[in-house]
Amino acid sequence: HGFVRVPQQDHNVFGVLGEMEERGFTPSRALIRSLSRYLRYSSGRVDNAYRILETSSDPQDEAKVTLASLNAILSAAAELPDVNRAFSIFEDFELHGIEPNYDSYSYLLESLSKDLKLNRKGCNEKIMHAPELLDAAAAILSLMEEKGIPRCQHCVEQYAMLLYNAGRLDAATEFLLDSMERGDPVNNRVIIKMSKSNALAGNFEVARLMANRTSEPFAHLFHRIDEIEKKLKQEEYSDENKSTYSDESIEEE
Repeated sequence: HGFVRVPQQDHNVFGVLGEMEERGFTPSRALIRSLSRYLRYSSGRVDNAYRILETSSDPQDEAKVTLASLNAILSAAAELPDVNRAFSIFEDFELHGIEPNYDSYSYLLESLSKDLKLNRKGCNEKIMHAPELLDAAAAILSLMEEKGIPRCQHCVEQYAMLLYNAGRLDAATEFLLDSMERGDPVNNRVIIKMSKSNALAGNFEVARLMANRTSEPFAHLFHRIDEIEKKLKQEEYSDENKSTYSDESIEEE
């Protein structure tokens, strides 16, 4: 993809995507993501790419507004992450008469999840907006259900990670378990992360339940849960002894 490294050649990228769709080929998610990686360097690069599409009104222009081209820009905005740009681009799907697919919705959810993850560690005011981001994500899932669009693996992952990044481990775990019960695909990587997170939170039963839901056995995961449980119990025992010793010392004085 060397030809997409230069912003001036974004026009050629959209031309290729448009030609693929005209010939009946559907650009894969992997291709869209590989292209969006070059667009995500800055908000200015994303804006420049979008302007190319907006000004390509000439029918002979190779750069056409298509589902793939809009998804590439939407994906780039999500990866920045830039929530406002992502939602603005998504709203323009209707303007161009293009119906979003499940990947489009997954990119929207990704923008919310990554925005919260980026700002959760510092004393950033965006953390205070976590409920708003969660409400927006819930609205996205409701819209998908309303339109009959199945929840793809990436949508499930991004929503679960949004809950996790908002500090709602229990809700994220429950959502993943419910998703698996209804037959939604869930990546092993996400299951493993939630399993370990529950173990670290002292939820060992839930951690092992999650570990048993992977599509293939991961013996090291159960070993890790056992290690975490042993360590936490040792720390708890140590803290109890310190407390007892402290109380006895106070009584002796």
